[in-house]
Amino acid sequence: MNSEEYKTVIEAQNSPGYNGWTNYETWAVNLWIDNEPGSQDYARETVLAHSAGYDRAEALKDLVWSGDLFPMPDSGLAADLVNSALHSVNWSEIVDHYEDEA
Repeated sequence: MNSEEYKTVIEAQNSPGYNGWTNYETWAVNLWIDNEPGSQDYARETVLAHSAGYDRAEALKDLVWSGDLFPMPDSGLAADLVNSALHSVNWSEIVDHYEDEA
């Protein structure tokens, strides 16, 4: 990635909203979940198995944080960065996406 591409990515990450989502982190998590039919189905089933609202958002958050969908780094810089980014995800917005599809 050249410096101009890098600058574009950083600007997009720091701007309000991203591709119709609250922020880059929310968009990226949803993209990764939806990228594979297996992870998409697992996430949708987990979300819809809980009562609406907060419970569904917490279930999705727990699913991603647990590493059940994607391997998560255990420690070090990568783990710190992933944890920081996951704190910025709007879990309710991703849940709304699955509810709209149901």
